[in-house]
Amino acid sequence: MDQEEWCSQITQESISDVSTTDHGLSTTSLEEIDSSEASLPVPGDVPRPRPVLLRCLHFAIYYSCIIITALVLTFRRILAIFVDGKPATQKLSRPKAKLSWAQLAGAKDPARLAREVMPEPPPFPVPTDEFTITFGPCANLMIYTGGVACCLQRCPNFAEVKSKLRFHGVSSGAFIAATMAADVELLEMLPEMLSWTQRFRSRLWGLVGAYSASISEIVWRIFSRAECFERAKTCLSMGVTTFTPFPGRFVMDTFDSASELVTALLGSCYIPVAFEVPQWSQNHGPFWDGGIFEFASQGDLVVSPFEGVLPDVYPEVPYPKCFSFFPPHEADAVSLFEDGYMDCLRWLEQGAVARKEAREEAFGFTQADSKSQDIGPLLSEGFGTQT
Repeated sequence: MDQEEWCSQITQESISDVSTTDHGLSTTSLEEIDSSEASLPVPGDVPRPRPVLLRCLHFAIYYSCIIITALVLTFRRILAIFVDGKPATQKLSRPKAKLSWAQLAGAKDPARLAREVMPEPPPFPVPTDEFTITFGPCANLMIYTGGVACCLQRCPNFAEVKSKLRFHGVSSGAFIAATMAADVELLEMLPEMLSWTQRFRSRLWGLVGAYSASISEIVWRIFSRAECFERAKTCLSMGVTTFTPFPGRFVMDTFDSASELVTALLGSCYIPVAFEVPQWSQNHGPFWDGGIFEFASQGDLVVSPFEGVLPDVYPEVPYPKCFSFFPPHEADAVSLFEDGYMDCLRWLEQGAVARKEAREEAFGFTQADSKSQDIGPLLSEGFGTQT
């Protein structure tokens, strides 16, 4: 069953649930909804809505996203008849770079070339207990976090320590986390990662309204393989935004099927209009981008291109904000990948020093709840201020 048929099926089932005489909610459904509500704070003086009313709210949000997105993207298509998209220009200078777009474009096997050119990292520090690697939200800068992930996977002892690792991701970081949890070699995906910058390079509004088309096919291709799902479901969690009825953070860490995992992954990335296909969970309703309430994430190792959230691996110089939603120039895409790889390499070579305690102090993380629920870090980054 492909994604479109599956989404249609769960939507029809959900509508059928609400239309039955007993409001279509079995005891199991009530327990699941109550459980999801209990995981998020609701002001004490506001009564919780009855499950059927919450379900109606979920439908209203979901179908509003469909309608508004259709209207905005119809306007974009009409506008595109008269206005051409502006191709990106190169903004990053890397005179000592080991990789270049020309090298990769001309290579028969770009992944092999990258293995030969990029230095092999030292061993990954052997964890004594369960160790969480977290990839933060970053939109198109996912190419940077992909470079970090490639470096980690090339550690000579990575296969040995992987059984002690968990992977957590938020928004586009959920894609990198899920891929690592599935034990898919990200370096083999380098050509595909870089092709994103070409596919929509002259499209009006860049990737806005085209993100689902650019990532969904890749995600479904990975997790349609049973072995990838089985590996990932035991060591993966993803942050999403749900409505209970107020929007808030929810962590998905249990997946009964590949479809549920893919929905959570795409839902963690979902921004209305920017992603043209909204995501619907049978148990939790519509999913929105997890970065809304978890822009600052916690973990034993945190990767993010935004230094303001105190990650362990991050770029020394901030990237242009236009990279977030508009595809960078091909040469800049290669630079982002190499930057991530080399920054991770330096982190490992310098002793893998973590800033976990600094994040706890700055964002109020606790051992009981290691992932924050605060929109402040997102607003701070959006307005260009430090947290």
